[in-house]
Amino acid sequence: YTSGHSTFSAAAAAVLTAVYGDGYAFTTQADKGSTGQWPPADDVSGLAQRSFSSFQAAAQEAGMSRIYGGIHYNFDNTAGLMAGLYNNTAWWFMGFRAGLQSFTAAVLGGIGNITGGMLGGFLIGLLASFSDGYLNARWTNAWVFATLVLILLFRPSGLLGEHVGEKA
Repeated sequence: YTSGHSTFSAAAAAVLTAVYGDGYAFTTQADKGSTGQWPPADDVSGLAQRSFSSFQAAAQEAGMSRIYGGIHYNFDNTAGLMAGLYNNTAWWFMGFRAGLQSFTAAVLGGIGNITGGMLGGFLIGLLASFSDGYLNARWTNAWVFATLVLILLFRPSGLLGEHVGEKA
């Protein structure tokens, strides 16, 4: 699913580049644990200086940190950076809808099951396209949510999720 951090970072980079110009170099401070190097240093306590040659470079490193943390794949980062550059604006709510649909796809398909997440995303895409084209686009999110609730009523672990017994 598209990285909201990458989307927001790229959009903020586009706005700051428009204000300050391209190639604006800057230095900031961050936790030593978030320096962007892999593998991380043994001692991650304290602050480290971070220097960037442009706002785009900072946005790319912000997205890479999500990959290093095991939260996203590289294509999630790339999709987020492209979405942020396309929007060319930054606001606090900009990745919410994509994130909500991604989470819904993961729950619909079965949490922890990549194939199920892909199936969930495919079904949500089909349902949303059908709703937008043949019903009323205003109700698309309601149809998706109603479908999620119906499937979870009969398959609480999602379409391809597995029931995991309780641990002792």
